[in-house]
Amino acid sequence: MSDFGGKIRKIRTDKKLSLKDVAKLGNLSHPYISQIENNKRNTPKPEIIKKLAKGLGVPYNKLLKEAGYIDTSDVDLEMQEWFYSNLDEVLNELTINDDFSDVINDDIKQLEKDYDNLLEVDEKITPKWIRDQISNSTYRSEWVLNLIGDLRKISKKHNLHLDLNIFLSKDNITYKGKSISIKQNKLINSYIEALFSD
Repeated sequence: MSDFGGKIRKIRTDKKLSLKDVAKLGNLSHPYISQIENNKRNTPKPEIIKKLAKGLGVPYNKLLKEAGYIDTSDVDLEMQEWFYSNLDEVLNELTINDDFSDVINDDIKQLEKDYDNLLEVDEKITPKWIRDQISNSTYRSEWVLNLIGDLRKISKKHNLHLDLNIFLSKDNITYKGKSISIKQNKLINSYIEALFSD
């Protein structure tokens, strides 16, 4: 068993963070983090590692490497971080409420022949599923780079006809650098509904 927990504890204590600090920032429970630090749990899944990274204020890919999810023999860590950052960015562009629309899902499924049938699944492909496939396996850097490029092409294709209603349903919308609250979002939707009502 690796000492992933010990590495997490060292990062936390070096940053002078309490278990409760990390738990609050990462949206995890502090007893769960304690169990990870004491190696009483198996290495967490990538989605938990992402929360830990947020709570600890460290790059997600650094913790993925510490957990053994990233093999740096193919590409150095800085390049891996760039890949994951860009993959997250393009998946967020394509995502509405943590999911792809049916049209975007169909476009992504069209890519399966180019990616060793990785994207060949019977159910609907989700952003989480793509992240998990890449996080749980070791892919050549060229392959990930091509996938990011192809996903960007799909994003550009569909952003040409972006429905304002879909855009407003996304999380983390800002105006001039300020976040739009749920209340403000509802108000904006009301104004638009009134503007376009018959």
